[in-house]
Amino acid sequence: MYITRNWLSKFIDLTGVKDVEITNALNSLGFEVESYKNYSKLNDKLKIVHVGSVTPIENTKLNFCFIDSGEDLVTPVVCGAKNIAEGDYVIWAEPGKTISTGQKLAKKEIMGKISEGMICSLTEIGLNESSQIDEELEGIYKIYTKEETYKLIGFENALEKIGFLDSVWEVDLTLNRSDALAAFQLLKEIANYFDKEIVDYSKNFEFKIDEKVNDVTLKVDNNTDKIIDSLSYLVIDLKEVVSFNGKYSNQLFSNDDIWLKFNSVKKSNNFFENIQNMVSIETGLPPILIDADKAKNITIKKTVLDDKECLQILSENNEVGIVGIKINEDFLVTNNTKKVLAIFGSFNNVFMRNQQKKFNANNTSIQRFTKPLSKNLIGPASKRLLYLLYNYNIFSKTSGIVSVVTPELNSKKIKVSLNYINTLLGTNLTFVEIINLFKTLDFEVTHEEDMLIFKIDSNRTDIENQSDICEEIARLYGYDNIKSVPPKIIANPIKKELNLNIKNKVDSYLYGKGFNNIKTYSLISEKNLKNWNLFNILNPIKVMSPLSKFKEFYRTNLSNSIIEIASLNATKGSKELSLYEFADIYNSDGLRMKHLGILISGNIIKDKANNLEIKSTFFYIKGIFESIISIYNISTKELSYVELKKPNNEIHPFISFKVLYKNDILGVIFKLNPRYEQSLKLSTTYVCELDISALEKNKNSNIIIKPISKYQSSTRDITFILKKDSFYSDIISKVTKEIKNLVDCSLIDLYVDDELNKNNCISVTISLKFNSDEKQLTDAEINDSFEKILLNFNKINIEVK
Repeated sequence: MYITRNWLSKFIDLTGVKDVEITNALNSLGFEVESYKNYSKLNDKLKIVHVGSVTPIENTKLNFCFIDSGEDLVTPVVCGAKNIAEGDYVIWAEPGKTISTGQKLAKKEIMGKISEGMICSLTEIGLNESSQIDEELEGIYKIYTKEETYKLIGFENALEKIGFLDSVWEVDLTLNRSDALAAFQLLKEIANYFDKEIVDYSKNFEFKIDEKVNDVTLKVDNNTDKIIDSLSYLVIDLKEVVSFNGKYSNQLFSNDDIWLKFNSVKKSNNFFENIQNMVSIETGLPPILIDADKAKNITIKKTVLDDKECLQILSENNEVGIVGIKINEDFLVTNNTKKVLAIFGSFNNVFMRNQQKKFNANNTSIQRFTKPLSKNLIGPASKRLLYLLYNYNIFSKTSGIVSVVTPELNSKKIKVSLNYINTLLGTNLTFVEIINLFKTLDFEVTHEEDMLIFKIDSNRTDIENQSDICEEIARLYGYDNIKSVPPKIIANPIKKELNLNIKNKVDSYLYGKGFNNIKTYSLISEKNLKNWNLFNILNPIKVMSPLSKFKEFYRTNLSNSIIEIASLNATKGSKELSLYEFADIYNSDGLRMKHLGILISGNIIKDKANNLEIKSTFFYIKGIFESIISIYNISTKELSYVELKKPNNEIHPFISFKVLYKNDILGVIFKLNPRYEQSLKLSTTYVCELDISALEKNKNSNIIIKPISKYQSSTRDITFILKKDSFYSDIISKVTKEIKNLVDCSLIDLYVDDELNKNNCISVTISLKFNSDEKQLTDAEINDSFEKILLNFNKINIEVK
């Protein structure tokens, strides 16, 4: 956002106020000054002159001109500008003058012609080229003034007359101060800072209202009302102005043109578009201007054009334009227009931001429509538009404002105690001092007993609560005026965070196993959201204004994100991967779950020197999973592995399980579908994801430390035949349940031969360990427990060898 001294001076008296003081004021008020430039010291005094004749010099691109500088005789000047023409009023640097480029002008001969000084372009007097149109970049600048320009011939300070002798500040607006996209809001801030009264520019201006002027209807389509917060319009009759030669063209006054350029806005060839830009910058609300004789029955409708959702303006089913983007040429207000339809509205800023992205548009209108604007700007914006048309002597009369969508304008009131303010800010302010801070701002501040009552400026959409009021007081009082006091640090006993300690232990375990900790992006597409909702989380969070359709929702799992990172690494040649990530999962109902995602791909160990390769397997990642379960002091014997029903096409249909403990899902383990692995250029890949919140809920916090038995233990081995589709853990749990003196059961061997493989079976050997803390067990006691285990195998029809 830009602000200029000349513009400020129209409304407040800046006599005695230096530029550096305005810079300090803006910074103090929270509007960080990014750049400052004083244009008044770039050039010597230059004159306004009239071009009397223009004669091309043969075989060159130059013109030989005679100019009237107010002297008795005309002055010869050679000029190379393409756009110079007889009758133009231009800026002349006479011999002896120095311009912004450092060039000192002199009288000299060019192509056999005497040339005294130079007719100047905007670039030559120091204006940034980015604010100029092509014609201005390639030619000289033509002057248009409100007063009769011929009376200014020979005027000694042309740059003052066109508003060029100015100071310009570019300020950075914080995201919450979208109201300051209106120059009038910055004006109020500066006036309040310097305790200046703001001049009412319209006190001598009376609007002539005639309802008969309105012969237009404006309505909103039924599907569009939620996008439009407020909508009004007015119809304006323009004066018919005819010049002596029967042709008339509205021209932007040079001081307004230069002001727009200082605001980094290029002049449009359409006069009314320039007026529209002026209103947008000054009030923050862009008017939509349409030729009212060409569009009578207007409808604003949400629609889709070329897969782009937008807010379209229609007249009898003909497109008039798109809000904030364009008005089609047939409906533009031009110099031939007799009646103007001006539409004012505030729209859903998220919808408008999406529209801006889809149309890749950037202009003064859409820049403001994409911000949360006040619904109360229609009055000030329409008033400013009428005043500018009046100032250009083309305003005749208006229909007055006609409301189409009327917003609920509930003025916000916030109560806050004086003690709360002073305690929070560390100040000792009084009621009077606080009230005076808001002297020329549109806040109404009163007090009752110990309470201050703030009626908030309707333009300030960012102030909602007591903390916002305190922040506003600190900003206006000046942060530098608040005494710095070192904080009092009170030492408290360190709270033991058991869950954090366990999480750190898991971190160390995975790191020791050679896993790499990664961080992945939290937003995913709608397709992946539905495809990878492994924990059946409902009501996911949808981003209001996503960067793309691939980043629309907050994820409900970590697996998909880790797989994407693994694929990215694989395409770059890293095939052996061991990755993990801790992250939180959310939904719109306030759910927050801690998750841990783990992935292994390719070889676990690959040692070329010793010709050693150990490939990743389901049992390896299952072992990792159960080791983490054990860290939470949960018995792995009580886990149940249930096959995932109808997993997505990316997951192996037969090697995919959810892990249950007391009916709670602790996590999932699965292998990727080989076709999916191939498409991602991954080697054999296994993934598991643990619900850490569920682990914390079910963990056994009571750790019982048992002494090592002083008695000799005894072991017995059993070999049994197991179907490959059976669950080893379920079998072991059933056969060892309530077996006296059994202290351990461990797997020691797996064997498959052709016969077993043919019958889809596997030979399993386990070792059973028996002991007691109280006595030395006898063979009879051990054999009794062992026989019960064999009996249990028999009961569930498991063959024991």
